[in-house]
Amino acid sequence: MIKAIIKKHMYLFIVLLLCVIATTFSGSFYPYIFGVLVDKVFTEKNMDYFINIVILYAVIFSVNQFLHFILNMSWAKLMTKYIYDIRKAMFTKIQYFPCSKLTDKHTGEYIQKINWDSEQFLHYIHKNVFYLIASVLELIISILFIFYLNHELCIVAIIATPIIVYSSKFLSKRISGLYWKQSEETNKRTSWLYEILANLSEVKILNARRSVEDEYDEMNETFYNVQRKIEYKEIHLEQINKGINLLFQLIIYSISVFLIISDKCTLGALIAILGYFSTCTKTFNSITKKIVNLRKFKVGIMRCMEILNIEEEPDNSNNTNSIEKGDIEFKNVSFSYNSENQVFSNLNLKIQAKEIIGIVGESGSGKTTLCSLINRFYETSDGEVLIDGINVKDYKLNTLRNKIGVVFQENYFFPGSIRYNLIFSDEKNRDEEIYDVLEKVNILDFVKSLPNGLDTVIMDNLRDLSGGQKQRLSIARAFLKNPKILIFDEATSSLDSETEAFIQKSFETL
Repeated sequence: MIKAIIKKHMYLFIVLLLCVIATTFSGSFYPYIFGVLVDKVFTEKNMDYFINIVILYAVIFSVNQFLHFILNMSWAKLMTKYIYDIRKAMFTKIQYFPCSKLTDKHTGEYIQKINWDSEQFLHYIHKNVFYLIASVLELIISILFIFYLNHELCIVAIIATPIIVYSSKFLSKRISGLYWKQSEETNKRTSWLYEILANLSEVKILNARRSVEDEYDEMNETFYNVQRKIEYKEIHLEQINKGINLLFQLIIYSISVFLIISDKCTLGALIAILGYFSTCTKTFNSITKKIVNLRKFKVGIMRCMEILNIEEEPDNSNNTNSIEKGDIEFKNVSFSYNSENQVFSNLNLKIQAKEIIGIVGESGSGKTTLCSLINRFYETSDGEVLIDGINVKDYKLNTLRNKIGVVFQENYFFPGSIRYNLIFSDEKNRDEEIYDVLEKVNILDFVKSLPNGLDTVIMDNLRDLSGGQKQRLSIARAFLKNPKILIFDEATSSLDSETEAFIQKSFETL
């Protein structure tokens, strides 16, 4: 999936890379130009060179700034388009997850991956891979200029390069595991906070504030312990690199003194060499940080891949079977959510079309699981679930679920108008049908009493409505779907007896 998105925006990646290389190349001339300025203008008093150097400097500076403008504009465009595509791909992928995958993770963890981890690939490529290439290029150019200006000092630079690069690479391996741990702890804490804040009223009712605070403190302590270890190791790594750089700087300065005294190097050339060696030093540090960051951002990429690589719900997309009547049969069905708890064992059940039945059992006996298996949220361990004599596995998922209406005890409503929440559209061509159904579930008068009727916008999952009003709208939504199979999973438990009688009577018409 990521490869497809990259291919879609490949031209922007290429423009970015070329701009990074071009700006690096054009910017590498500054120390050499300044060295010539010192020798020709300050030492030899040749003012003709001064005008030429100023013009050359202005041209290079203008080209460099123009390239930076193109680079920044390309980056902004790529950032917007890529982030949009990758987040859309991740969100779409989650919608096709098997239910077992959704129950394994907290909602907050998926939100963290979509909002944060989705950006890591771009930072990995642009800020690290591209600029790592630029740093290596800058290093090579600097060494070539030093070689052109003085062979002896070039040898020192060549010796310094692999020592610092390989020492940085070796040391960075010791910190990569901590970055993974930090990312895991961040996601864990974010997910936990999301769940707690979403259910804060229950925390207050249970008087669990102190326990929740203690748990948060414990998670914070774990996170900051990891953070502290990372910071300590980064400081040690930086100090080691500074020590190596200082050693080679002292060697450069010592050799430079000898070369100046023996007239083997001009003052301008020495200034240019010192500038290029300073560039080498900065480049060494940059390479170190890039290598470390490559491992850091790779963690986020791997977390995105966890979502994008999960196998989707199996779907017979080419199957043309359709549900005509709605006969249901469980044939020798066995099912368990895990190896320890068996829900069904050789279950056999037949329900005829247009038959109204009630299934009664204690909590945890498998009533909701029956609904899940009919909708193919989970696969049976053994046996078959048949609709109209056809295994549910042999229906397209959309075909199967379009013909099944389910009303739970707790139902979700989307931010938007009442009409949108009933038919997932704001088109008014079905309003008469909607009014008819609302009357059947005894809520038409209430909806008409609202200032904007069906156009009334409801937010925050209908917090302003009573439990009975929410449930009647949920039932109306199921009726409007006009399914072949209608399942109420304790859907009338929050309704008064009069409203329940209204709804039961409407079954016959439906």
